[in-house]
Amino acid sequence: MLGILTVALPFAFERVPEYLKRNDKCEEPNYESALQTGFYYHRLTRLNRPAARNKSTRLITVSDDSEGGPATHNGCTARELHARVLEKLIALRPAAIVLDYLYVSSTCPDASPESRHLAAAIRGAR
Repeated sequence: MLGILTVALPFAFERVPEYLKRNDKCEEPNYESALQTGFYYHRLTRLNRPAARNKSTRLITVSDDSEGGPATHNGCTARELHARVLEKLIALRPAAIVLDYLYVSSTCPDASPESRHLAAAIRGAR
């Protein structure tokens, strides 16, 4: 119990004011300062593990207002778009690619060319 309090309390003291303010902007915390409780939290929770570096992390979104707009309403168009994006990403040799989509056959048949293209792109990522 003491161990949980040792980690949870400093984290709570650092983060709770941000949640209470409901600040809309996203700020990167400074964990390099010994005056920040996150400095100690991160040092304790990452013992014997290399520091995670995500300097090149990118998020790709598709919305009605973007060039991928048609893909938001048509399952087959979405699969084709995701296949093409995936092929471009694979060429960049990233450490990881995450797709957060649910592909159901009711929106686009599994035997469609778009579905086969997406399946081939996913197989190419391995």
